[in-house]
Amino acid sequence: MTDKILVPVDLEHAEKLTKALNVAATIAKADDAEVCFLGVTDSEPSTVAATPEAYATKLTAFAEDQAKTRGIAAKANAVVVHDTPAELAKAILGGAKEAGADLIVMASHVPGLQEHVFGTHAGYIANHAPISVYVVR
Repeated sequence: MTDKILVPVDLEHAEKLTKALNVAATIAKADDAEVCFLGVTDSEPSTVAATPEAYATKLTAFAEDQAKTRGIAAKANAVVVHDTPAELAKAILGGAKEAGADLIVMASHVPGLQEHVFGTHAGYIANHAPISVYVVR
C-alpha cells in the first residue's frame, strides 16, 4: 500500500507528463494516497517563471488543478538549486525523503545516444532511490 507518491514535474514540458500523471492518479485513488508534485528550478529566470517564488506559485496552481481534475489529494514542493541539470536527480531523491514518499512516479523519454553514454535522471533515481520507482515512458 502506498501512502505518499512523489511526482517530479517539469512545468516547461507539462504536456509530456500525461501518462505519468495518469499512473500516479490511478495509484493514489486506489490506495487513498497523497501526491506531492515536485518541481526543481534554479534562481535564474526561466521560460516558466522569472523568480523561484513565481515558479512555486505556478507549481502550486498545477498541483491544485491536478487535485481538482483527478480527484486526488495533492500538494506542491518547489526546490531551488544552483544548477538544475546537474542537481536534478539528487533534488528529486531529497524531495522524496522530505515528503516521506514511498513511491516515485516519473516520466521518462525514449533514450537517445546521449543517454546511452551519460545515463538518464530516471535511471539514476531508479538505481539510487531507497523506495520504489515507477518510470513511465
